[in-house]
Amino acid sequence: MAKVKVCIQLVDDTSAESKTLAEIVPEGMTFDKLIKKKVASVGWANRKLVVKSAQLYDEDFKRFVDITEPFDSLVLLNMQQFEVHLNKAKRIATPLINNTMNELSRDINNLQIGGDNSFNNSRKILFCCKK
Repeated sequence: MAKVKVCIQLVDDTSAESKTLAEIVPEGMTFDKLIKKKVASVGWANRKLVVKSAQLYDEDFKRFVDITEPFDSLVLLNMQQFEVHLNKAKRIATPLINNTMNELSRDINNLQIGGDNSFNNSRKILFCCKK
């Protein structure tokens, strides 16, 4: 199988650390696989990074230009140069309640206020807001 040679600069924006690497890869390899492979090879896999931006060097314009096509469909060509900026993946909060809106509305409607103004219900509903 034929091989292609590419250059990739990985930049971890959270630590201002960067690595520039040359790699010989099998013909037909896609850009997403290259990123995963190189992030692992420099020991950053445990940092849980995501791509913030990616650019490809354009010989005609003599500058890096943004990549707009999906990374999994961008097939690597010989002597391409890439620059990839990475950031920490944002954590998605786990909801404190697993009710649908209808269930939540029903629970709120079923709340009864006792004579002493206390809630007399069998389920407690917790609302939490995070910054």
